[in-house]
Amino acid sequence: MGPVNMDKGLDAFRDRESRDRETRDRETRDRETRDRETDARSVFDANLRARLIELVTPELLEEHRGNPVGHHSPALGIVLAALRQAPTGGKLALRAVEPGRQWMIIRLSGQQGVAHDSSDQARFFDENEALHEVFLRRLEEAGVPRIERTAP
Repeated sequence: MGPVNMDKGLDAFRDRESRDRETRDRETRDRETRDRETDARSVFDANLRARLIELVTPELLEEHRGNPVGHHSPALGIVLAALRQAPTGGKLALRAVEPGRQWMIIRLSGQQGVAHDSSDQARFFDENEALHEVFLRRLEEAGVPRIERTAP
């Protein structure tokens, strides 16, 4: 048997140590990035919630109740755009039970092939009323407390 080359063994050890250190460093960076992203998202959500609370007034709710689809005031447009940014999974939507006649509120699964949650038993016979109820519930889920509407 010939002499053992200690340099090869030492080089292999150093390479393995270097790879391990790089992996640990990458995992640490990834974890720190996720933490910063989570922190940033929390700040964004808090700012958005505060802005929505500021914008949602009884008058804005009445505007949406009277015209849930179509052209809206700038304030209502901002509120609707903010609510649309929510992830699909868990978002409330309408499903036609009888097209053009009856609707129900469902919660989207957000995953292809996974059934939506249709456990809400409420039925609506007016599409605009159903759309307005979805709007009100989405506001609540965004952290905007329900406010009483103004008297007609």
